[in-house]
Amino acid sequence: MFTSTPSPTPSSTHFSSSSPSPSFSPICTVSNCDNCQNSFCCKTCSFGSYLNPDGCTCGPCRVSNCLRCELLNSSCCTECGSGYELVNGCQCGAITYPCTQPVVCEKCDATGCCQTCSSGYSMSANNCLCRCSLSCDRGYTPSANCTSCVLTNICEASNPCGTADCSLGSQPHQYTCYCAANRSNTQSQSLSASIIAVITVLSLIIAVCIALIVVLVVVVINNKKQKQQLQQPSHDYDVIRPTTSDPVTQTNQAYQVGRQLL
Repeated sequence: MFTSTPSPTPSSTHFSSSSPSPSFSPICTVSNCDNCQNSFCCKTCSFGSYLNPDGCTCGPCRVSNCLRCELLNSSCCTECGSGYELVNGCQCGAITYPCTQPVVCEKCDATGCCQTCSSGYSMSANNCLCRCSLSCDRGYTPSANCTSCVLTNICEASNPCGTADCSLGSQPHQYTCYCAANRSNTQSQSLSASIIAVITVLSLIIAVCIALIVVLVVVVINNKKQKQQLQQPSHDYDVIRPTTSDPVTQTNQAYQVGRQLL
């Protein structure tokens, strides 16, 4: 019995050291496709397109401001364009930022500066804040929501007192009228009272000055008489003449001297 030896077969690792055959990307002929599976079937569609239900062709997204739609669904966006964000999971809406004037501004930038004012408002001079563009007559001012004019001063709005003076009360519609004649009389009375007060003060000042002058004159006369008495001889009593020392007489003399000085 003879045993045959099987012929050797080439080892599986015999060609392991040889370089692999180069792979070539297929030439893509599908429109709006970034990466193809083969020449006629797309794998990844371009921005703004989605993979059609056939799994090979690309169609445009039906969502506004969308760059890429969900696979096999043109009505659901997965990536929105610049300045937009996903809203409700599939739609694209403008990115919103908190506004410094949320009531009067509809759209703001990242700094809070308004870009679009609400109805009835216009952009201010600094192009950042909104102001009410409603114009109101004298005595009125725009309401808080800038939809109407409200009364603030009835005296300015309708002049209810005519030629008389109008004084506004505690409420915009309350007022009091003052006649011009009464006002003139009041002013005249005030002026007269002021003049009388000034005259009274001046009279008091003059009286005090006169009293001071009288006292000064009395002091001077007394000093003079004392000097005269000291200058007379001390032993010749016949020569000494009595002087008048009546206080009333001295006061009258001082008063007369004071009047002559004034």
